[in-house]
Amino acid sequence: MQQSNLGASRAADFGQQPDAGVVGLAVDRRGGDGDFPGFADAAHHPLFGGAGLHAQRNSSHAAPVYRAGPGRTRPGPAALESRLGAGVTILFRYVFREIAASSLVGVLLFSFVLFLQRLGEVMALLVRSNVPAEEVGRLVLLNLPLPLPYTIPVGILVGVLLGLGRLSTDSEIIAMRAAGVPGLRIMRPIVAFGLLGGLICGWVTLDLSPWAAREAMAAAQKLQISQATAEIPPRVFIEHFPNLVVYVHDVEPGEVIRWKGLFMADTRAPKSRGSVSGIDAEVDGPRITIADSAVVIPQPEENRLQLHLPHASIFEQSFDPKQYQAQVFELGDQVIETKPDQFDGRIRPFTQMRTQDLWEASRSGEKRIEAGLVLHQRFALPFACLLLPLAGAPLAISTQRAGRSTGVIVALTMGFSYYMLLLAGTALADRGLLPPFAAVWIANAVFAALAWRMLSQIDNPNRTDLLAWVSGRVRQAVNRVQSLSDTGEMKRYRPEEAAPEPEPAAPEGGARRFGWGAAFEPFLTIIDVYVLRNFVFYFGVMLAAFVSIWVVFSFFELLSDMLERGKLALFPPYIYYLTPFLIYETAPLAVLTATLLCFGILAKHQELIAFRACGVSLYRLARPILALALGFSGLLFTLDQFWLPQMNRRQDAIRDEIKGRPPRTFLRADRQWTFGLSERIFYHRYSDWNAREMGPVFIYDFQREPFELKRHLYAEKARWNDEAQAWVFENGWVRTLQDSRVVKFEPFDARSFPDIAETPEYFRKEARQHQQMNWRELGAYISDLTQAGFETTELRVLWHRKLSFPMFAFAMALLALPFALVTGRSGALAPVAFSLTAAIAYFALSDFFVELGRSSQLTPVVAAWAPAVLFATLGGYLFLRVRS
Repeated sequence: MQQSNLGASRAADFGQQPDAGVVGLAVDRRGGDGDFPGFADAAHHPLFGGAGLHAQRNSSHAAPVYRAGPGRTRPGPAALESRLGAGVTILFRYVFREIAASSLVGVLLFSFVLFLQRLGEVMALLVRSNVPAEEVGRLVLLNLPLPLPYTIPVGILVGVLLGLGRLSTDSEIIAMRAAGVPGLRIMRPIVAFGLLGGLICGWVTLDLSPWAAREAMAAAQKLQISQATAEIPPRVFIEHFPNLVVYVHDVEPGEVIRWKGLFMADTRAPKSRGSVSGIDAEVDGPRITIADSAVVIPQPEENRLQLHLPHASIFEQSFDPKQYQAQVFELGDQVIETKPDQFDGRIRPFTQMRTQDLWEASRSGEKRIEAGLVLHQRFALPFACLLLPLAGAPLAISTQRAGRSTGVIVALTMGFSYYMLLLAGTALADRGLLPPFAAVWIANAVFAALAWRMLSQIDNPNRTDLLAWVSGRVRQAVNRVQSLSDTGEMKRYRPEEAAPEPEPAAPEGGARRFGWGAAFEPFLTIIDVYVLRNFVFYFGVMLAAFVSIWVVFSFFELLSDMLERGKLALFPPYIYYLTPFLIYETAPLAVLTATLLCFGILAKHQELIAFRACGVSLYRLARPILALALGFSGLLFTLDQFWLPQMNRRQDAIRDEIKGRPPRTFLRADRQWTFGLSERIFYHRYSDWNAREMGPVFIYDFQREPFELKRHLYAEKARWNDEAQAWVFENGWVRTLQDSRVVKFEPFDARSFPDIAETPEYFRKEARQHQQMNWRELGAYISDLTQAGFETTELRVLWHRKLSFPMFAFAMALLALPFALVTGRSGALAPVAFSLTAAIAYFALSDFFVELGRSSQLTPVVAAWAPAVLFATLGGYLFLRVRS
């Protein structure tokens, strides 16, 4: 075996004693069978100058030449130092390039996960409105920088540990240290990259993100007014307009959007709004405007909507039952004002303020604590881009091959710990226990101390290898689980007991079963357990990463509202109820990434070739992954069927409380509007459902074609009669109308109407969105609306989506397998980069098809199932073409 030797001065760094005739450390050159698998020849590697550090037979150096074995010479110390100095640039570029690519993918992946919550809104604007695609694209670009201040530090940390983990796994870190490269020299490109990332993050936090937030708010406000015609959901009472309740039976999208079946109620006091008759004091109840159709003209400059009504009627009643105003006009206009402060550009959250303005706000004012927290976060987060890698990189610069997976876990743990320190400091500042400066910078101080400690021990041969220690503990825990005896008792794992006793031959069709896998005979074999163990590990890591970064972003997104209303204590329960939704949304993406990583790493380490050489086909290896992905799809459906609706209702209620909004429910004591079983609208000011009574009651009955009022009923009080199973209306009157004119008037003291079949339980129903109902409840709700004659296309699309969305997990696994087998040997970044591209395409296409279905351009079945079927078919086709 040929050997090259480093000088005694280098050998001393590693505790080597020079022998007679052989000085320094031998580096094997046999290429793969030596002491350093995966790195054949450290001396000849391009990291160290390409030509290598071996002795020159015909050296022309002026430096003294030392004998390094029979027939060999070696450069003297001066020449060796010169060669090492020349190789620093290559080493710097090599490590820098490795961590830069990993960090870029990490930042993009985390940012995309946060952007998923806005993807549906973007597709709705693109499909259901007449907004130009350029405006939608601009709004998307303006929203992209918003999560970057929180994803850049974590992305850099994950990228650094991933890149160094790759070098450690391939023994390149060992080769560098064996060649005399100190740990601090390896840290140089990491420090440079951290500084570069900090500069970029500083520009984002101080300038780009506030500017993008301001521009996005302005653009969203303009689009919100311009597209209010399209955003009005049909068959829902809209109460966000000041003193106005709007109900639209249907919305016809297009360049000119029309409302079909318009009902508007002006709830202002009579003296404030004026009356049609001019006798303000006599007017009682809301003023009702009814139109068969309406064309809405947005006026963003004036913050209002102009309604053009070809044919409309206005109705107004009086305290005197005999007085009633009904006016019909063939052509008219109605103005809907927006909230006065809703689009006021002068009122901006602190996150949208310029840094200079934020500095002034933090020095004085009622909200100086909140302004100070936001201000210091803009300066603290860029420093985290340097401190987090400085604290984490020494863990990966190890002579033991702990692996990339452990590095990812440590990176996520450190990143989450950093943000939890920020959260704790914010809570203390909110209670006045810490100034904003200390509350924000305490996290940086803790990680600066940790970085100093880790860097001071990086070249200490006696230091504890924390990363390898964690990896070893995890491996021991796994081995202990696998060492379960047949009686279910846990054995302590001991290396000396690793040699197994002879066991029966493997059953035909697969390898023998062992440990807990025996419980699943004949389904699980040792190959299945090996593949599933890696897949489940990566799935858990990626799912935890996606959920954690979403939680962090949610905290900073709601921070201003929580501090303003003193609701910081509501964040832990909010996250508790939000977590199932996050798992449901990100699980398919985690399946995709885990599949790519699992098979990509198997391919890179030539394990797939070994399996194929043993007669195990790739289809056989993929079987447990596909089966588990199908099981995950079933679990997602079960989650949505039994737990997710209740959790969504709770987290929506807590979020409304944090935002200062009233709970989204019909259970209100005053001004309650309810649509009946048929073409009927109820309005009452108070209700006592324990006594089963309400009042005063206003009931409006309509005819569908054309949309007109045909009966108007009023009663001071209504109580439910259990014996008659009917409402008894007291002290009221009823008017019958034809062509919007009163044709019959009947006062009464007490009277029942058999056609009013709505029971008290009907009014106690809570108004829930589709995400607050499971598949069965939503189906029953659709049946009720269909029986009442309503259009349910949108709800049927969402009902089918509740069935199709869980299948995303299986489709993602099927799509990932062929690409993992093809790109596996190119490293771990190629699978992650592909997962990002595939996820963007999949979720964008899925939301796009759903919006097409909601606008009746596709059938509900096609809109909900087409993306899953398309990607599963594509994945199956590519997978079947893979050489097995």
